[in-house]
Amino acid sequence: MKYNEISHLLEGEYATVLKKAELYSFIQNTPVKKHDEVLMDLTDFLLTAQKKNRPVKDVIGYDIEAFCREFVGNNSLSSRLSRLLQGLFYIAWLVVILCVFDFIATAMNGKPIISSVSEIGSIIIGGSCGFLITVITEAVFKPLFFKWKKLSSKLYFAVMLSLILISGTLTGILLSFSIKTIYLLSAAALYIILCICFNAVRNYRETGCFFRSKRSEEKDAKQSAEMLRYQYEFTKDYERKNNKLSKKGKPKMTRSAYMHHIEDHNRKTRIYLYVLYALVFAFVAVNVIYEGLTNNWYEATLLCGILLVAEIPVLLIFTYLFQKSIKIRTRLLKLCKEKNSDIFDLEI
Repeated sequence: MKYNEISHLLEGEYATVLKKAELYSFIQNTPVKKHDEVLMDLTDFLLTAQKKNRPVKDVIGYDIEAFCREFVGNNSLSSRLSRLLQGLFYIAWLVVILCVFDFIATAMNGKPIISSVSEIGSIIIGGSCGFLITVITEAVFKPLFFKWKKLSSKLYFAVMLSLILISGTLTGILLSFSIKTIYLLSAAALYIILCICFNAVRNYRETGCFFRSKRSEEKDAKQSAEMLRYQYEFTKDYERKNNKLSKKGKPKMTRSAYMHHIEDHNRKTRIYLYVLYALVFAFVAVNVIYEGLTNNWYEATLLCGILLVAEIPVLLIFTYLFQKSIKIRTRLLKLCKEKNSDIFDLEI
């Protein structure tokens, strides 16, 4: 079980402490596994204090920043460096893909592949600026998030992501230099191989196998926990809707009507994603066709590849939560039909 599956049980100042600790952990770039473990311990600790009706200040003291620093801890330089190298791993994959497109374009022009020259050196600069922006954002937000009550994890990530995208894009446009594609590809491929080998050795030392894989029991347990959380949230949402209707003097929503509401919401979310995907691919198609008609089709093909490589990962990242929500709701609705039950009486 993860801390966010029981964090809703915390109330008032107890919930505020957990949110501040969560944000502190994010800003510290705490590894995911340690982040979940530390916040799970903190959630248990706060729930115990809440059940005993102990004042928050008696539990954590008067300095919430000092408490978070002591409970969550600070990341070492080696840990931060590891996170930086992990980010460069994904940039290296992007460089490899773009180099392949450059090779294809060179071959289509009838030139030897070895003579290919890339103009994508700016990607390296843009990516580096993105990481620099991350460090600066952390330094700016760190003294603020204990003083500014409205500062949340969502706002922090929104600001950071916006700055990274803007700085990376502007750097890529304003700065550019040429480099032999074969050199760029070799450097990126070597870095990827070294990272894979390092991770394989580390996994072997920790688990006895080179590539860790989640067991089916772990996957089933995770799915059950997610479905239970959604079931709880649906139950609370149903209660909130009926409380609002009661205050307005309107008849309450029936369980059957709420089940139809869930199905309708699931369908609309799926349609929203399809429309979003269609718009993105239409944007790519329009730009490619325009490039082909005004310039030449070989550069249009190269542009198509670059746009797809750039847009698809971003699209998947921003729609991940929607896709996950659709899958879980679909499983819940299917299970309800199989057991001839509604979401409220369903046993998972």
